Amino acid sequence: MKNKTIKIAILTLIFIVGVLGFGERVNAQSGDISIIPWENVNLYGMNTTAGSGRHLNTPVSTIYKVTNLNDSGPGSLREALSLIGPVTIVFEVSGTIALQSALWIPSYFTIAGQTAPSPGIIIKNYGININRNIHDILIQHIRFRTGDKSVGGTLSDGWTDVDGGGPGTVYSHPLSVEPDNTPSYYPPSVWWNWIYLDEDSNQTTNVEINKWDWDNGILYVNVGTDPADGKLMYGVSKSTISDPLTVDDHYSIEHGWVVPYNLVIDHCSFSWGGDMNTMFGSQYTTMSNCIISEALNHPWHPKGPHSKGCLIKTDFGENGAKYVAIIKNIFAHNVDRNPLMQGCDGIVANNLLFDIYFGICTDDHSLKAGDEHISIVGNYIIETDLIKYSMYIKDGMKVTSRIYISGDNYYDGQVQTDPWNSEATTHFEQRLSFSLPASDVPEINRVATAEEALWPTGYISMSATDARTYLLANAGARPADRDAVDNRIINEIISESVTSSIIQTIYTDNDDCYAEDKPFNCCTGFNTGNCPDRIWPTLSENHRSLTIPADPNEIQPSGYTRLEEWLHGFSRTVEGKTDNTLNTYFVYPNPCRVYMGEKFITFDNLNSGDLINVYDISGKPIYETNNITSNTYRWDIGNISSGIYFYKITGSNKASGKIVIIR
Repeated sequence: MKNKTIKIAILTLIFIVGVLGFGERVNAQSGDISIIPWENVNLYGMNTTAGSGRHLNTPVSTIYKVTNLNDSGPGSLREALSLIGPVTIVFEVSGTIALQSALWIPSYFTIAGQTAPSPGIIIKNYGININRNIHDILIQHIRFRTGDKSVGGTLSDGWTDVDGGGPGTVYSHPLSVEPDNTPSYYPPSVWWNWIYLDEDSNQTTNVEINKWDWDNGILYVNVGTDPADGKLMYGVSKSTISDPLTVDDHYSIEHGWVVPYNLVIDHCSFSWGGDMNTMFGSQYTTMSNCIISEALNHPWHPKGPHSKGCLIKTDFGENGAKYVAIIKNIFAHNVDRNPLMQGCDGIVANNLLFDIYFGICTDDHSLKAGDEHISIVGNYIIETDLIKYSMYIKDGMKVTSRIYISGDNYYDGQVQTDPWNSEATTHFEQRLSFSLPASDVPEINRVATAEEALWPTGYISMSATDARTYLLANAGARPADRDAVDNRIINEIISESVTSSIIQTIYTDNDDCYAEDKPFNCCTGFNTGNCPDRIWPTLSENHRSLTIPADPNEIQPSGYTRLEEWLHGFSRTVEGKTDNTLNTYFVYPNPCRVYMGEKFITFDNLNSGDLINVYDISGKPIYETNNITSNTYRWDIGNISSGIYFYKITGSNKASGKIVIIR
């Protein structure tokens, strides 16, 4: 976290500018621009071109309009995802898309959920997958609420007896074939709970995978006999448990696989995943401004109750997941992994955690995982009676791993200015191990100062308390147009109830929680049990015709295409940035740090005909524009000296403010 020691006056200005809506915005370096114009281009993956087509010599993006809520067919989201990128997906319909199977997204895609009419889009039953070899993706303003829909099956659904039956029978099942025609480790987006019944159909057990046949795409399972009564067990694929977002982490030189990269997931809502709500096995990835809530804690998962928020993992060392930013998100009502950084490099900053058992975790103990470099900065954690540890670092840290914990994380009811002093807090454990005594993290693994820590160049984090305020107003798929689930989550956080409420199921209508869920204060959904408000929100189906801008692929002075600038306007609307007041204008980077390579200051959300004048601190004019012709203007600061400057915008609206330039 280099160059954090900026003068107090400048920090104060940054805070003021942040309150006005300008803060935390860093623009392009060396011609690169951020796919989200008010985010730092150096955030991991943020310089992706996604579906814009800007990576081509002649930019072009296929624009697909989703016009209905069907699972497939013309006008559906699934058909849009069958195209070859660059593609930009826009929505002329709102409502719930009830999927019949998982979605797969190709490279160079933008999913612009902000274009849907109010109240937006929910994706139900199954989630979306980003497979190995896939790259350059932007997903914004979508709600993913999968649930735990049960899908029955028998041997006739694809299972084959390959050795004639009897004890130790081996059944095989063809693997699903993914879009790149390589067999999958699991059927797409689904944890299959391999359930086997005895001849009386009253005994269930899970079995382990016995053998993979990659060449023929066959999974062999040794069923054996029931351990309770010795009776023969018959194969039944019983249920699918789908997750809202899964990013595949498999790497193989033999099969030509690399992990996904250049991914940005922004302003989405994820809930009711059966394995976990989100999983990233990718490189150069940012998840920001999302709500990750209520991962299901039912006992049907192969490992038992499994309410997990977010996993960033790798089993492939340097070739696996690294450079992942989990910033400005809300994690609520997830038992564990809020998030879990497992053997990767990344930052966890400015997140709000509520009603969790295990909070922010680092873990490099896997034999396949690489070392890790993690920075944990400015997070705000609200404990309930469920809490075990707000932050923990697992036992077995590699000598080459490094952890930085800033002195501004909030937990145990206060900002923890002495982060490595575990004796001063109740809910921080440095070396969590269920089989060995806990001990302090060795000095060699601790990063002592911000300047030494892993950190995206120029990214400015908020304080934990400012992050809480920001997230309550700005997190989730559509902060200005929230559905009932996100509204409930926000209100529960505001109330800071100390009673935990972990959801078990969204489909099952029983009144009691399973014994396996204890000691968690678990509740069922579907308008039953002690959580009657855990129900599917009903989104109205509304339609709105979209008029795509003329020459949508034309590059504008801002560096974005005309189509991208059009999409930015929709984002501002659903994020609540639409008032004709000072904070409708975005001026970034501010401060502009020339020594970091920042050469331009961008004025965003302008109107045609606006004028910009810039003055030095004595009031002398130093820069003036002609009439603005687009909603974004980029000022090349050239040899402008370090100092404080003032700008004035006149035209359809009036605004003024300060700019700081540091050389």
